[in-house]
Amino acid sequence: NSTNETGFRVERAKDIAFTVEVAVFSTAADTTTFSDMQLAPQTTYYYRVFAVSGNDLSSPSNTASATTLAAPPTAPTNLVVSSVTKNAISIRWKDNANNELGFYVERCTSSCGSTGTGWTRIATLGPDVTSFTNSGLSRRTTYWYRVQAYNATGSSAYSNIVSAKTK
Repeated sequence: NSTNETGFRVERAKDIAFTVEVAVFSTAADTTTFSDMQLAPQTTYYYRVFAVSGNDLSSPSNTASATTLAAPPTAPTNLVVSSVTKNAISIRWKDNANNELGFYVERCTSSCGSTGTGWTRIATLGPDVTSFTNSGLSRRTTYWYRVQAYNATGSSAYSNIVSAKTK
């Protein structure tokens, strides 16, 4: 609403009284938006804006708040083949996340590589699950596997890739 501002002062805090972890940002005159990056997950932040003219500040704007989303889960690691039969392969991994809703298990029937095509999701598992048995497989066939944790915010990076050949 100002017509003579030289810029704006944006204040962010973790409490509505602006006493906890206050950060101050400056923007140019005529700016009407501000993007705040590098915030903590699942945290509520409060914002207010002042018009700046030289050394003078306007009264603060109304206070607005926003809560950041949860962080995506940490990727599983140490994926290994734990057993192989003529028609099944069992895998297990280390769960490094504390906020996953579950895990996706993907399989490939050719050497797909980490970014290659041909991966198919074959299972969606619950939280804290650290093993999976893929049964009904063809004999003497090599299969590749990778695992990914997920939550409401998104998915982790993939685990390492392992392969095994049925007997």
